[in-house]
Amino acid sequence: MVLVSIKKKKTSILKKFINRNQTTAHTAIQSSSSASLPLSFEKQMHHQGSIYCIDWSSKGKLLATGSNDKLIKIIVTSDLSSKEVLEMQIAGHKGTVRTLLFDPQDEHTLLSGGTVDNNIMLWDTEEGKQKSLLVNGHNDDIHSIKPCVDSKHNELIASCSKDGNVCIWDFNRNNKPIRVINTNERGYGCVNDITFTS
Repeated sequence: MVLVSIKKKKTSILKKFINRNQTTAHTAIQSSSSASLPLSFEKQMHHQGSIYCIDWSSKGKLLATGSNDKLIKIIVTSDLSSKEVLEMQIAGHKGTVRTLLFDPQDEHTLLSGGTVDNNIMLWDTEEGKQKSLLVNGHNDDIHSIKPCVDSKHNELIASCSKDGNVCIWDFNRNNKPIRVINTNERGYGCVNDITFTS
């Protein structure tokens, strides 16, 4: 199942495109879903709820998942072929964990956000303990946290929320946003995802 969020203004354009290209789109979906990729790792009942987000550490040694069971789980991925896989469980969110981001400079720091808390939490992935909070940026569910890919500003991250705010953070220096962009003022509202561009 694929879900698409579209503003009402654009719906008629999308419907025209789908109606005009219905056979082609349907065929593309069928052919892509029949492709088979080798399975490297599978774990049943990893969470007690649905998994909402996943992120790999920059060196590829850690894999983190967030769920509506309010937990973050971190798997050590150095040897996924082993029957014994090391796993750490982190509890601290009051609601669904919607977004995760390993610090691109330090795989021992994981950032997370979600529903209810309205703050970004920083976790120590070696100890499983909270390091700090990024506060005063959002007053509703946090939907996404993304890194800046520009090497000159690699300490910056952005977050977005149901409250319509996009926040820019320098989380290594300050626990408050260095800039808040309120999309409600521009007539938009809830922001589901963001990305930096170079």
